[in-house]
Amino acid sequence: MEGGYNLVKRKIKFTILLFMIIFILSNINFVLSIDDMPLLPASYYGEITFDEEPASPTTYLTANIGDEVRGSISTYSEGEYGKEADEEGTIFRLSVNGTSADTEKTVYFCANNKRANEEVAWSSGDVRELDLTFTTLTEGCAAADEDDGGNGGGGSSSSSSVEGISTDDNVTKENITDEPEPVTEEIKETSLLPLIVGENEEISFEFKESKISNIKITFKGTVENPALTIEVSDDKPEATTEVSGNKVVYKYLSIDKNFDSINIAGVVIEFKVETIWLAENNVYPEDIILLHFKNDEWVELPTILTGLTGDSYTFEAQTDSFSYFAITIKEKNNLTTYIIGVLIIIIIGLFFLLQQQRLKKRKMKNEL
Repeated sequence: MEGGYNLVKRKIKFTILLFMIIFILSNINFVLSIDDMPLLPASYYGEITFDEEPASPTTYLTANIGDEVRGSISTYSEGEYGKEADEEGTIFRLSVNGTSADTEKTVYFCANNKRANEEVAWSSGDVRELDLTFTTLTEGCAAADEDDGGNGGGGSSSSSSVEGISTDDNVTKENITDEPEPVTEEIKETSLLPLIVGENEEISFEFKESKISNIKITFKGTVENPALTIEVSDDKPEATTEVSGNKVVYKYLSIDKNFDSINIAGVVIEFKVETIWLAENNVYPEDIILLHFKNDEWVELPTILTGLTGDSYTFEAQTDSFSYFAITIKEKNNLTTYIIGVLIIIIIGLFFLLQQQRLKKRKMKNEL
């Protein structure tokens, strides 16, 4: 009888241990992913000189951790790559992105294929004035800054052709900056392609000011001079309903066109979300989703994370039509799942504890 009781006891302990192992393994991704959580970026500003001479405007500067570029900016003015705030109160700094795993790692700076004498340890939310000096001895950044040429006073600007007409036809390094743009309540931008698009042809509409960077459309039929107009707002459009659930909305979008929807075969929307917003809202990049307001309801679109550029994560979503969109997050289920799992383990443990006590009482009764 004693042997049978001990066997049951061992089975109970084994079952509880097995459930605990299964629960830990099922939640290990949740625990490990904490190190990959985007944090508030560090940001730096100050003077920049080459051989004791002020760097010229449009000098392109990158901030690097390891072999990765984590931020870039064009010089604010002659001899300055950023300021705490200008006369109008606009903050203009070099933002450097990182995760908790990057804490205390070395940030080094590159410009004109040279490496600055100064370095700094990365930490989330760190804001500091840091003057950068480049000399003839500070070589070693060719890989991180291989496109920049020129002498020590600042590199020459390069330009590239942009498909479509949005604001300018060319982009120079003076325009390129990964510092967040000043916050605005609403942005409206139009991209026009002055050409005739044929059947089954894919065309890209480029945007520079909004959270949409590119929209690719495959056309079913011929379209002449196609154009798209984007409006970005923090406020929900009046024609839509509230986004359901616990979803926090990053931006609302309205996309309009000058051609018939029947000519659309497919659409890929490329958009971006700032890392600082993700950090402030405790959101993982993988949780971002694009919603489409269709048939009087918000519908989730297939959305994928495509990378990290400057101070923003980039995404792609597929749709087949245009109207209103919302950049938001998926329902947060990690904490709920964790709590439910703990409760299940507690309940199972109590159940087997009660069973053990019943067996013990039964044994004592039989012995009497």
